[in-house]
Amino acid sequence: MQKAGTHIAIYGDAGRGNAEQFDLGRIMARRHALHPFRFALSTGDNQYDATTPDIMKRIFEEPFAELIRAGVPFYQTPGNHDMDEDRITEQLRYSREVNALSQGKGGWVLPAPSYVIRDRFVKIIVLNVTAAGSEFPYPHEALEFAAAELAEDTPDWKILCCHYHLWSTGLRGDHKEMKKVFLPFLERHPVDFFFAGHEHHAEVFAPWNGMTFAIVGHGAEIRKHVMPSAQPSLFRTNEIGFTELTLEADRASLVFVDRQGRELWHQLVPRRNLTRSTGNQSDPAGYEQPAALDRPSHS
Repeated sequence: MQKAGTHIAIYGDAGRGNAEQFDLGRIMARRHALHPFRFALSTGDNQYDATTPDIMKRIFEEPFAELIRAGVPFYQTPGNHDMDEDRITEQLRYSREVNALSQGKGGWVLPAPSYVIRDRFVKIIVLNVTAAGSEFPYPHEALEFAAAELAEDTPDWKILCCHYHLWSTGLRGDHKEMKKVFLPFLERHPVDFFFAGHEHHAEVFAPWNGMTFAIVGHGAEIRKHVMPSAQPSLFRTNEIGFTELTLEADRASLVFVDRQGRELWHQLVPRRNLTRSTGNQSDPAGYEQPAALDRPSHS
């Protein structure tokens, strides 16, 4: 039975099919057995290698086999490597073929390069801000899409997920172009969480205007470079792992777990605006329902 709230596994930069990714899949499955995930969310770079007939089996179906069998949907965010050689076209086709949500089973979910996940009192806006051969294509369409979704006056937790980060103490450091574009955008359209990948470590930053920013890119490869950042860092790990986000009506819990199952960081985050309704009235605090009968939706 699902516990109250929305419990999500967030991982990123994992599409290698290597031993580290298999470790990631195993520990995610172990944690799912303790507290089932409503779904998993990737921060991008789901495919590093060229497309071959067995590519999705090698980089997705085998490493995450136990979770797929358990019925966990895996929502995908496009990363820069997913755009190489037009891999995104094959990934979109694969998603239609799997048809995980409609068939009530686990598997790959990528309905469009940018899309929205709606689940209970949560709205996640997945944005494609990448392009083949470009570190930063100016994302006009993505921003327009996000602005329209964030303009809705709802009591939902609002989350943005895209591949490129704003701040980082990793190899690339702060992403100047992303900051230039997204900081003014987020002043006009605030969210509760902003998740990104691209850097191969995990990190949480001090809140900016009440918003929580995190890098989750430590799914299959680690880079230990250290660079200065303009935003204070609260937590960083160079261990392979993933993040668990639990969203309730009035607060969230953010937990970083390594591939041995150790909880490295645990943070409680209140809702940015508690003067609004504290949740969907059709989804009371004691709500429990099996995931197979109550699936998240996308648009």
